[in-house]
Amino acid sequence: MRPLLDIPTQRRLNILEQLNEADTWISSNQLATLNNASLRTIHNDINFLKETCTPHLTIETSKKNGVRLLFHSCSHLKMVYQDIYKQSDAFSLIESVFFDTSLSIERWGTRLFVSESSLYRIVNDITISLGQFNLTLEKKPCRILGKKELDVRYFFVRFFKEKYFIYDWPFEASKDESFHLCSLLLDLTKTKLDGDLLIQMCHLVNISLIRSSQGFTINEKPTAPQAAIVEKIEQQPNIMGYLNNLFATYNLEPSHEEIGQLVYCLANFITYWIYDEAQAAEANHTIGLLLNNIKTTFRIDLEPKLEKTLFQEIRQAYLFYAIFPYQNYLLFDEYQEYKNTIQKDFPIFSQVIKQKLIQIENESNFPWYQLLYPKILFILITQWEFLAEKINERKAKVEILILSDQGQAHTNFLIRQVTHSFGDHATFYSAESDLFFFEKTTSENFESYDLVLTTFATDLIPCEKLIVINNIPSNHDWQTMRQAIKERYIKKQEDIFQLNQETFDIERKDGSPF
Repeated sequence: MRPLLDIPTQRRLNILEQLNEADTWISSNQLATLNNASLRTIHNDINFLKETCTPHLTIETSKKNGVRLLFHSCSHLKMVYQDIYKQSDAFSLIESVFFDTSLSIERWGTRLFVSESSLYRIVNDITISLGQFNLTLEKKPCRILGKKELDVRYFFVRFFKEKYFIYDWPFEASKDESFHLCSLLLDLTKTKLDGDLLIQMCHLVNISLIRSSQGFTINEKPTAPQAAIVEKIEQQPNIMGYLNNLFATYNLEPSHEEIGQLVYCLANFITYWIYDEAQAAEANHTIGLLLNNIKTTFRIDLEPKLEKTLFQEIRQAYLFYAIFPYQNYLLFDEYQEYKNTIQKDFPIFSQVIKQKLIQIENESNFPWYQLLYPKILFILITQWEFLAEKINERKAKVEILILSDQGQAHTNFLIRQVTHSFGDHATFYSAESDLFFFEKTTSENFESYDLVLTTFATDLIPCEKLIVINNIPSNHDWQTMRQAIKERYIKKQEDIFQLNQETFDIERKDGSPF
């Protein structure tokens, strides 16, 4: 919903994200090209961001290097987005209209101190943005409607998730009672949710009750399994106690029908409660292929219990998109940011998942890669216990020989220095014999090494492997080593992945169960 922001704000957000993703210096010319803007506009935007974002981050500028972004240790880019939410008239109007559907658009303009011309521009922008979610904004009275009431409620789940931190609570009803109710419902249905989804479930309970109190109802009826959950709920005094309190907060009676509507909303959001195996069959098959491919490619075992958890997490993402097929963020795409980081830390693993999802998407006509790739990456890395560690264990390190004309003590000094900086990605060796007769060495002596670091120039070592450094490495030397090791390291992982993939293909041809 970025079109709700004015053009300069949209561009400045883009600049922040580009700086954040680069994690290094970017020239002003690059930023101008990326944002289709003049250098003067970029400089003005950078100065604006330096002044307004100081509480959260620092933007450094250099005539030589360009621009770079530094975060304070106690801050995060998400805080910038939340400041924008607070400052935006459009988002303030959306939230106000959610809580009070009795006023006309003109009265909201007066209450929010928005001029008439600005108000109608904002309303037009909101109407266009809501259209992406199949929703509309009525003006008299001012309220948000959808062809499906479920879409309205799920839209506001995303709205409140992005606008508020985990410790914020925008609703009138008790946060504690909402949490305890959701925990009991999950226990009753033997469903496990934590973190982000549990917070969203608490939000959805309150969003649904508020919408019901405003007269908006869901036309669909609970399925037979969902109706069974309603009956179980009504037989649980502790759950009914929390429901009575929450319903009373919004002037509602916890009737059988009202509880049924709440369960219907929660069931389709959580998706574990749908119990429609036919609907989930395609997802189960696809996820099974994906997990088997990962296990085989990286030679990693997966415990049955953990495999079931991964199945549920990925299926949740798939089924919820099938129910609510819209963009999964409003301003801040947190999973896109996670994806960028995972791709940097685990490039080959990310590439394997990407290729598999593209293949699945082409075969199934469902946007597995386009929409679910970032979230699936996040689920696999965070939920698959010790996956990151196991991937790192299987990474092949760069083999590097160090040759110094200053003697063995100096060679050992260099090995300690470079091991401290690059030990996670490379293994370092020293020469087995004295260098006094180095001229008798042949190129075959260096075939087993990926790189050779020397303190002297020589044409006896293949140029593509040779890096000449100072006796005390300079900043330029460190940069050269870092770039060369990074390139060789990625190449070695690609070679291993290709070998495993070829083996995987051979096994399939030979009748492997995969």
